[in-house]
Amino acid sequence: MECTCLLDVPPLKLGVGPIHFSGRNIVTLPMNPDVVFKALANPTRRQILARLKPQVDYVRPVSRRPIGATVTELQRFCGLAQSTVSAHLQILVKADLVALTKVGQVSLYHRNEVTLNRLKEHASRVL
Repeated sequence: MECTCLLDVPPLKLGVGPIHFSGRNIVTLPMNPDVVFKALANPTRRQILARLKPQVDYVRPVSRRPIGATVTELQRFCGLAQSTVSAHLQILVKADLVALTKVGQVSLYHRNEVTLNRLKEHASRVL
């Protein structure tokens, strides 16, 4: 079942799934497993998700930069063209598996752990 918004308002991403405005109310739409599984069907997208997994680092130097990776960093990691990595990221963002945070002029991509946890729960119930 495809989640669509009847309004011409783009969805907001808050890390808890697609949010759509409906008048004065905010409606959270459920995760669409078909879209998520389709996004995960590509090995490059799975590689990107693995790269974006937060690393446990107890000796991490103090940094003001939020956790995440830029398209350039992911491009170097994957060894693909920037446009190809951007296309994969766009699919992951649409599936709500990856979120985008802007810090000044820098765009950082990071995993949406809420959606990944929902996917684990869905898979344990259904599969």
